[in-house]
Amino acid sequence: MKKLLGMMLVLVVIMTACGAPKESDNNMENEKKASNTSQSVDKEKGEDNKTEKVENNFSKDTIWNVEGELELKVDSVKMSEDKKSFVIKYTYKNNSDDKSKKLIMEPEFVYDKEKNVLEKDESFTSKNKAKEVSKGKTCEGAEVAYKLMVETDILDVEFAYLSSDGSTQKVIFHMPVE
Repeated sequence: MKKLLGMMLVLVVIMTACGAPKESDNNMENEKKASNTSQSVDKEKGEDNKTEKVENNFSKDTIWNVEGELELKVDSVKMSEDKKSFVIKYTYKNNSDDKSKKLIMEPEFVYDKEKNVLEKDESFTSKNKAKEVSKGKTCEGAEVAYKLMVETDILDVEFAYLSSDGSTQKVIFHMPVE
């Protein structure tokens, strides 16, 4: 009987230790959710221990600068003439010291105000597509379109870049639809 009671006591202690999260764990989870709107966040990626840096709260006329590598600015977001897609116009510059490094930038994801991921509109034609640029060169007014899912007055435009140190740099521009 004593052995049975002892085993039950051990089980209770184990269950208590592994069971419900402590209040401080809940607070940490809430802080993580709140950090989604912070200026920058560092996250560890997988086994290769590469850092992912996400910069948030960028808007029109704000320049994202990855030091010594690139500059990027979203110029505008407008409805297409046929009102079936959003046209994103942006400018980027290759600031790399490496003469052989070419740069081309396109949004990785575009989200509407309900956080739906928008699909790229492959039927959109523009003379100003994103193009590869070499050291010191700029691609001005590159345009890309994403299909309209719901009426929205703001889009989140996310770009990603693999920097020379192997880390992934990301930026999210919160852009009003003009």
